[in-house]
Amino acid sequence: MSVRSSFTFLGLVLLFFQCKTSLSSAEENKDLRTLYVAAQRVDCTGVGPQTCYQVRLTPQESWNLYYGEIEGFDYEAGYEYKIKVEKIFNTNPPADAAGFRYQLVEVLDKKAPEWIGLHDIWVLESIEGTPVTVAERPRLELFPGEERIQGFAGCNQFFGKMKASAQSIQFSGIGSTKMFCTGKMEMESQLLSNLAKADTYLIKNLQLILLKGKQQLMVLRKVD
Repeated sequence: MSVRSSFTFLGLVLLFFQCKTSLSSAEENKDLRTLYVAAQRVDCTGVGPQTCYQVRLTPQESWNLYYGEIEGFDYEAGYEYKIKVEKIFNTNPPADAAGFRYQLVEVLDKKAPEWIGLHDIWVLESIEGTPVTVAERPRLELFPGEERIQGFAGCNQFFGKMKASAQSIQFSGIGSTKMFCTGKMEMESQLLSNLAKADTYLIKNLQLILLKGKQQLMVLRKVD
């Protein structure tokens, strides 16, 4: 190889490493993070009524509302996502806009949630084996994608949190309004107590069966 060719080759090698170093530095300067996106967008209010993504940085966290869009993200409702995004800070954002935005880098995972089928309104049919025959039966509305519940216990409205997977379920933070209804309070107390005990569920023939281990607590029927 001639001296001139050697210098040319050396120059190309140096240029390659300079480019690679520049790209690596640019990548390192990006604020990259993993983001989990829930299977449902929910109603929220920014400047006006809108729908928001539910996002979190780890599966253990509670969902947080994200009011903006995720640039380049082809979101399909009904699927949970794990994505890599770049957090880009906005220069001089408007007063009603966020100080940053997310831009999709890569979709790492997309799957149907394990709790599919739970999101519905369920009316109480029996509790601890005893049929419920009251005119206005208690009902339970589940929002597993938002990890919350609400319902009517027979006298009072109630609300709380939930977590669910393919078979396990957990209700927590259950609260209710404080009205008194003659002849209805015993069943209401039993219903709320059994919700707190439940750790397993089955869905069969439009029925939701809540259990503690193998002990059947309540049977509810899908109405919506």
